[in-house]
Amino acid sequence: MAYKIAGKAANREFSLMGLDDSGETTVLVRKATGNDQLRLEEIVATEAVTYKVDGIMYTRQPSTPKYLSMAAKTWLVMVKCNIIDANDKPLFNEDMKWGEFMAAYDQLPAEARKEIYDAIVEENPHWGDPIGGVFA
Repeated sequence: MAYKIAGKAANREFSLMGLDDSGETTVLVRKATGNDQLRLEEIVATEAVTYKVDGIMYTRQPSTPKYLSMAAKTWLVMVKCNIIDANDKPLFNEDMKWGEFMAAYDQLPAEARKEIYDAIVEENPHWGDPIGGVFA
């Protein structure tokens, strides 16, 4: 029998227990699509730097900061998160543009970013951190 594409995967909700042990703080995550992968690669792409020292040409490929990679993955597949800001308003809204998302994401403490990212990777293991490097 030929391979059959399964229906669209349901979004998955994770309780952010490290932030709120009541389980009320949650993040809703979806599976990444091929388009998400393409957008991720566009966001994290770096340009090679070529320079000359003592007549020898060198090329260096800068690495993408992990913070940027984590933020981009979160922006692409986080459907909803009910964290509220200092003014009791939702920190994240649906359909946030990249700049709006980053302004909100930057307010999160490192522990919150890590816990959300762990949920992203649990739902999208191909975006995890293998031994020897970070998948784009």
